[in-house]
Amino acid sequence: MNPDNSMREQALPAEVNDMFTEKLITAQDVEPLLNLRDTLIGSAPKARAGFQSQLALRLEAEITQQHYSMRRIRMPKSLTARILLVVVAVLTVGVGGVLAVNSILRQFISYDAGLNAAFTSGNSVQLNQSQTVGNYTLNLQWANADSNRLTLGFTLAGFACPVEYVVCGIKVKLVSQSGQEIPMIDGRADDSHGVYTYLYNFNLASRNVDHAFRLEIEPYGMTNDGTDPDQPNVIRGHTVMLGEPIRLDFSAAVNNQVRVFSTLLSATDHDIPVTLRRVMVSPTQTRVVVCFVPPAPERSWTTIPHLTTRDGDVAGGAVNYVSGVGESSGEICNEHLYNAALFDYTGDWTLEITELVGFGKQGSDQQRIAGSWEFQFKVP
Repeated sequence: MNPDNSMREQALPAEVNDMFTEKLITAQDVEPLLNLRDTLIGSAPKARAGFQSQLALRLEAEITQQHYSMRRIRMPKSLTARILLVVVAVLTVGVGGVLAVNSILRQFISYDAGLNAAFTSGNSVQLNQSQTVGNYTLNLQWANADSNRLTLGFTLAGFACPVEYVVCGIKVKLVSQSGQEIPMIDGRADDSHGVYTYLYNFNLASRNVDHAFRLEIEPYGMTNDGTDPDQPNVIRGHTVMLGEPIRLDFSAAVNNQVRVFSTLLSATDHDIPVTLRRVMVSPTQTRVVVCFVPPAPERSWTTIPHLTTRDGDVAGGAVNYVSGVGESSGEICNEHLYNAALFDYTGDWTLEITELVGFGKQGSDQQRIAGSWEFQFKVP
């Protein structure tokens, strides 16, 4: 039985009421989406394993179709995107756990193919754990952990940058149950909706960690103290902590599945040999390590990679400098990161290094060696 009109109005998210007030949508625009949502909920079997992930996939397809079948009026792209976010909210009201993260965090996850696959398959962890210290409330919404990385999605409410600071941010620290600090890889942040939203990746590769962790957040502000008298192009400033650290203990089981290719392959161009030493594929990330003797040891050298499978190019390739991977004397090693869902891929791979770049003390001081160092392999 469908809910009556009063129940349906109460189920609408706040964004819909705002758009009604602004006369950007009408009841006729939302009615088909409510009907679709009710149909999906009514057709759901009870507690069937995997139902939530399957429903999320169906919602994505239905959202796209509904978006294009809405009233054909001209709207700015930003408004069109806003309506699409409201469509997501309408469809998921009453469908518990399908998309239980805020819309910005969901966008961050969707930008990352490996994380998006984990999210839509239901293999990640929805936590919704909060901790308040002073004016700040940390809410840890989502986590995913495998052999290569641990990803956390969280929000920070009550975080406003005082006018006396030119920049504000947060210090982030992650510690395992044994007290081992987990290095950060990268992160995203958004403060456009009053509540700060973050997605951070931490490096779990070659680390033996359990499922228990502690996240520590500390807000800070940076002052502008004017130019340095001795260096007119340098702005002086100092960092001030804006509150006590917020600590939150949580559990996230680590998926230790990993596929490894460790057969050494070498290629030479410009009389410079480059060795492919290791490929590690986890459910959300692929890591490729190449090593070589730097042509000019005084420079910092980076390899420019192009990774492909039979399905096409693999996006990514951000570089870390690593050691302890079996490199020979004098070699340096670059590890390239690809946030891709390739754990189930069993076909051929091709890695081509198209350039070696050596950086001097200044960014404009570069030595570039264009070439082709190619490796073909299969990951067992």
